[in-house]
Amino acid sequence: MSSLVLELKADALDPSASVLNLLRKALVVAKKLGVQEFQTWIELELAGYNGTPIPEYRSIRGQLRAWNLYHGWQPIVTDNRDIENFLESVCNCSIRQSISELVALSDSENNELRIQLPFQEESFLVNTVGTSVKIGISRASIQAIVEAARDVILRWALKLEEDGITGEGMTFSREEKQIAANHDYTRFIQINLEQTQMQNSSSESRANAETFNTDLGGANIANFANKIQDNGQQVASNFSQNINQNVDEIMKTIASLREMAQEFPEVQREEAMVHLDDLQEDISTPEKQKPQRIKTRIVALLTIAGLVAGTADFANNVLELSEKLRIPINISVPQMMQNLPTLSPHQLGNSPLSDQPPH
Repeated sequence: MSSLVLELKADALDPSASVLNLLRKALVVAKKLGVQEFQTWIELELAGYNGTPIPEYRSIRGQLRAWNLYHGWQPIVTDNRDIENFLESVCNCSIRQSISELVALSDSENNELRIQLPFQEESFLVNTVGTSVKIGISRASIQAIVEAARDVILRWALKLEEDGITGEGMTFSREEKQIAANHDYTRFIQINLEQTQMQNSSSESRANAETFNTDLGGANIANFANKIQDNGQQVASNFSQNINQNVDEIMKTIASLREMAQEFPEVQREEAMVHLDDLQEDISTPEKQKPQRIKTRIVALLTIAGLVAGTADFANNVLELSEKLRIPINISVPQMMQNLPTLSPHQLGNSPLSDQPPH
């Protein structure tokens, strides 16, 4: 007569066997043996972890992305360590969907899955970068969760076999049930169902969990935002002071760029004029004198110069303008256009990054 535990082991070793069916068979074994902790874990995997602590393998890190009009969803980069720590905390994701949902997601054609941020964190980030944001989870990460559930069942089935629990057909003897009752199998599940905190296998993972819970508190977000705002106000003040001191030279350079742009083909000429108009308005309007906003205009002008032959003088004048404005342009234009500008506490206004992604 066949053994239910040996069948379970064989199915867990078979990559073509459905993880969903594997969990259902494991549920039968757990219920017949009276192994309550495994029965609870399987039911959570099948139904989803709504308001319940999750196993360690369901805690993964995503990548925070922002919408760029030219290149779609792009990673957010920053050279500010405080902001970087905050972004890392935001990207710690608890995946609570049922195993059937995860299987469907891992089988989809999307290479990356979108996770919705909590409202407070999303509002703060949108106001910070001036464009839509999302957390992207790779399909491979979702698949890894599904396979982790398979591994849990395999290790459990091997342990049952080692303990002499195999059963006959769909039944287990009284002795086998007694052996199962005297063993603790919770270490395979990676979760403590009696606690409100997830059990972690190392001090590092505990530290990550504490950082996640702390940094996302409303008060801490508010304090963090205030800190960034204070720093941003100081930067903005120095930036505006430099503009006011050099405004005549800056305006002369813009006027020179207007003359050079008259030689461009019609499309590029009109685009250049729009950006020069916006740049002049930003410089002339105190509330619009924001480094990241103006840097976007500079980058756009350099990009246009790259599309038109014989525009070296125009490009050099744009770079000269960036020096007068004290806006560093220290990477090549093609590379710059492939990445988001450095994260800034200022909104980007009507820059290309502010356009919303297609629905």
